[in-house]
Amino acid sequence: MNDSFTLAPTFSNGYKNSTYFSDWVKSYLLAHGIDTYVFNPGASFRGLHDSLAMDDYNQIIMTCHEEIAVSFAHGYYKASGKIICVVIHANVGLLHSSMAIFNAWCDRVPLLCLVGNGPLDAAKRRPWIDWIHTAHDILAPIRGYTSFSSVSTDQWGIANDIKRAIRIAVSESHLGPAVVALDSYLQETHTEPKIKNIGLADIKKKRIELQSEELIRISKLLSQAKKPLFIIERAGRQKGIMNALINLSKSLGYNIPVIECGYYENAITINNENLWFRIETVIFEECPDLIITLDTIDPLGYLSSKIDINVLSEILFININTPGLSPSSWSSDTGIDPPGYIYNCDIVHFLNKLAQIITTTNKKVEHYIRHKTLTSSKLSMIIKKIYSTLKDNNIDYRIVNGGSNETDKIIRHTFNFKSESQFLGMNGGGGLGYGLPASIGAAFSIFKYTPETLSIAFLGDGDFMYTPSSLWTASAKKIPLLIIIVNNGEYSNSLTHAQDIAHIRNRSTSSRIATTFDESAIDFEKLAQSFSIESCSVDGNNLKIVSEKINKAIRFINKNNESYILNIKV
Repeated sequence: MNDSFTLAPTFSNGYKNSTYFSDWVKSYLLAHGIDTYVFNPGASFRGLHDSLAMDDYNQIIMTCHEEIAVSFAHGYYKASGKIICVVIHANVGLLHSSMAIFNAWCDRVPLLCLVGNGPLDAAKRRPWIDWIHTAHDILAPIRGYTSFSSVSTDQWGIANDIKRAIRIAVSESHLGPAVVALDSYLQETHTEPKIKNIGLADIKKKRIELQSEELIRISKLLSQAKKPLFIIERAGRQKGIMNALINLSKSLGYNIPVIECGYYENAITINNENLWFRIETVIFEECPDLIITLDTIDPLGYLSSKIDINVLSEILFININTPGLSPSSWSSDTGIDPPGYIYNCDIVHFLNKLAQIITTTNKKVEHYIRHKTLTSSKLSMIIKKIYSTLKDNNIDYRIVNGGSNETDKIIRHTFNFKSESQFLGMNGGGGLGYGLPASIGAAFSIFKYTPETLSIAFLGDGDFMYTPSSLWTASAKKIPLLIIIVNNGEYSNSLTHAQDIAHIRNRSTSSRIATTFDESAIDFEKLAQSFSIESCSVDGNNLKIVSEKINKAIRFINKNNESYILNIKV
């Protein structure tokens, strides 16, 4: 990035020479390749903060809110598949961050979070302030949506907790946030000798494969099927899945219909020739006789809006899931267990092996699926113009956020994605405030690893206003990102619900109370200016000007490596 940062030569044993326990924590993470930290500062981790600030081999990203810090790391991972460390202040900071942690859980994104805690030794607490920042079970508010959480009272316990959290997060053995509490007093004490003997965590990712007999059984069922169907949802972050689906169709001798669901990273691109569709526009003329689901949370829920549930219960399902998808006793985000066979394995490897062993049929498969075109709207016309502008100028880009269900849907039906995860989708847990900081985190990652790629974020004006101080981080770190605000001046989803309930009760549907920004319009250009970020506004009715402003924004970003806000009024 633009600020000074030196890659460490090798730190496989550097943590063994640490003076203070917080020095050990920093060096131990660095030994595992974790060299970037994001946080809003807090006194409960002042020891770790000092250790990081005194070391040129670590990079610190400061944010103005803990929810922003977690969302930044969330977006960073989705763009790069790499872990950075989130540090969170005791109690109040953790509560601030809880929404973003929930989003990451529902999105099954591995995070590493260190949470400061006041001294668990009561004799070490300062009057008042340390008492209100100390909790006996500090991680209780978020434990229901974490892959690992632990609170230990000594250096040895904390050190081993960190080792386990690193293994879980980096190896992705369990998907979701791994969280460890750091006692503030212990951070500032000298490192105990036995801590220096703790070895490195095993962070190698293990590929889980199906047994050959299971693969053979599935290949026979697929070869015999007359109307097979693939349902795919959360597999878009698995590199190579597009090619794997194409190769399987080639091996069979015909195109297998694939339907993408949900709002996660794109796994496919809508392509009628390949028979790749989206669930919202597909129409079944007949029912499939075999359904293979790939990382799909609730296939029955998605399909029951298209096929009678009684008919669905007669169809053979084979469900292939990514290992590490742990259920939660607190959250019901996993949906209903699908019928049929359930396997946990590497999905891309599964598809590639299936292509190798399956018998080519070259049979004519019945065309039992068709699709309808999305209804045109002002928003769809704007997004089509943005896409054509990027295409005409041969821009290499990734879309790092979808903004809203409607915008996300139009993006997927408009853009021709060349690979999986070219579009990173939405927040996973429905928590507003994710969009801006996650987009900035993703853009930071993209600029770090593929600086020639343009990062583009679509954001609703309502979502944007949850975490506008994210712009400080984008400005301070000079992160290149094209932020497109789809500005309709309202909370559209809430307004629609208000109109629906009024209609049901035979009341006026014209009320806009507490669902819009009518009472005080937001000046996004002045807001951007206050953070030293360039911006402009444009009327979405003038598509020619929209295209011109997109080109102007891209030129600015390429020249200055900074963010740019385009406020499109719709």
